[in-house]
Amino acid sequence: MQKLLRSFCREALPFLEQNKTATIVNVSSGSALLPVSLSISSYVASKAGLIAFSKALAYELAPKIRVNAVCPGAIDTEMLQDLGRMLGQGDVSAGYAVLTQNRPMKRVAAPSEIANPILYLASDLASFVTGSIHVVDGGVTARVG
Repeated sequence: MQKLLRSFCREALPFLEQNKTATIVNVSSGSALLPVSLSISSYVASKAGLIAFSKALAYELAPKIRVNAVCPGAIDTEMLQDLGRMLGQGDVSAGYAVLTQNRPMKRVAAPSEIANPILYLASDLASFVTGSIHVVDGGVTARVG
């Protein structure tokens, strides 16, 4: 995965360098910061690697290209709906209630709630932001213990 990302970025560089406000926003996962399941260790490791890759690339490409990462939490996607069905014995909403009962925001995010921080990072509003990791998980990783 990392080799593919590095290759993709290398191929995109000539086009990105032509743009005065070029930026790369990688999507990692809150699981990379706070692994919650032993059954997804390879997923967690790949997403943690993406965070490190984003920081290293930000340093390498500055000042011409900004690079940041977003770490979303639970998002209402097809993959999470499958988990919701499993937890809720066929009922996605019931499964989401189980999934989020101990989470600060008590709900799953809509895809737009992750898209908006990505748009911010890609915009001129974030013109001095590079090498940062933006956690958009409804407070899950803010919890201690």
